[in-house]
Amino acid sequence: MSESSESPESPAAIATDVRRNLYANNTGALATLGVDSATSGFPFGSVVPYALDETGRPLILISDIAQHTRNLKADPRASLLVRADESGESGGGESDPQATWRITLVGRFGVLADDTERELCHARYVAQVLNARSYYNAHGFALWRMDVVRVRFIGGFGRIHWVEAADYLRPDGHGGFAEAAPGIVGHMNRDHADALLDYCRGLRDVEPSAAEMTGIEAAGFFLRTREPDDLLYFPFGEEITADQARGALIALLKRARSAASDRE
Repeated sequence: MSESSESPESPAAIATDVRRNLYANNTGALATLGVDSATSGFPFGSVVPYALDETGRPLILISDIAQHTRNLKADPRASLLVRADESGESGGGESDPQATWRITLVGRFGVLADDTERELCHARYVAQVLNARSYYNAHGFALWRMDVVRVRFIGGFGRIHWVEAADYLRPDGHGGFAEAAPGIVGHMNRDHADALLDYCRGLRDVEPSAAEMTGIEAAGFFLRTREPDDLLYFPFGEEITADQARGALIALLKRARSAASDRE
């Protein structure tokens, strides 16, 4: 399908749409550059689950022995293609795959080395990728993150854009959380300790002896649990502003309590 000229939409609105679609899926096609002698320099495609960090950078958990890992170690340049799934749950279900949205993120991957950052990204990955904990139990897996250079977004016929990294990536504290987060965290820990435990029971099926909120951002929040000791991330499923946090927390709590009741 030939591409039409790019339509006049604001970069911020396009970037928000891109991130919303990326949150709706968690599997993409990773393209790396071949390193083996027979395929050196050729694009190599593979399927990988992914999650997003606070700024929108993709996170992938890959094995040391995988071909795409060997390729990235030799040349970190790669792209990640994500498209509407076939279920219709994220805009898919169309008979023509070119009639729905698709996104290609272009950038460079690197292994997460900082312990604190890796722990936060691990919690996000486990929350966003089904069966992620089983991958961590396997030998030789490491968490990699893409530094995004540019994004190609096709939202259907006639809606075609290049999105610059500066427009796509969210700044820290996006949505007013830089100022509001300490107050929200303090309030939840002080006045809603029971709700924090209910999030764990209903949405993660764990029964910690205690849970403490340690951070909240536009896409979700973190709880530090005791017995079992863990850091859990709870995504909202969309980006919110700090002014919407109360409603989003209540909605997620209702889901958690309903899920816990269904299991009883």
